Amino acid sequence: MIQRVQTIFLFLSGVAIILMAFFPIAVFTDAVSAEANTKYMVFTVFEVSNEVGPDPFSLWFNLPLILLVAAVAVISIATIFLYKNRPLQMKMTQTGIFLNIIMVVGILFFYIDQIEKVTGTMAHYDDIGIYLPLISLVFLILANRFIRKDEKRVRSVDRLR
Repeated sequence: MIQRVQTIFLFLSGVAIILMAFFPIAVFTDAVSAEANTKYMVFTVFEVSNEVGPDPFSLWFNLPLILLVAAVAVISIATIFLYKNRPLQMKMTQTGIFLNIIMVVGILFFYIDQIEKVTGTMAHYDDIGIYLPLISLVFLILANRFIRKDEKRVRSVDRLR
């Protein structure tokens, strides 16, 4: 049945990840003039855009992040339609959770660290883009929990037959 509560959680997870592509993850300002709060670089899923000069990062820098975002979005949306096969749905959701954790760790400990080192700037997390992977992760965990609950319920009914 497609109208289960985990369907809503999987859909919201997919929407959160897709929205991540439209919002900046972090804004970088010059470490010296941080009190002036002037934008220097904007980090999104697709690029690190420099508003002052040439871009120091190419598309290859963001390619792993683009692939992770696409994989989590596809897994979240595709898992909705696997409602007849709950064990596979649980495995797909767990894969989505794993990829989402890798994405969050990669953003926080690799991408932002590399941008700060190369450009000598300081990251500011003013936009919603940094929180969307975490929101998606919470929705995936909730979906996995409710899928597991359904599977236990079905197995308990099978024992009674």
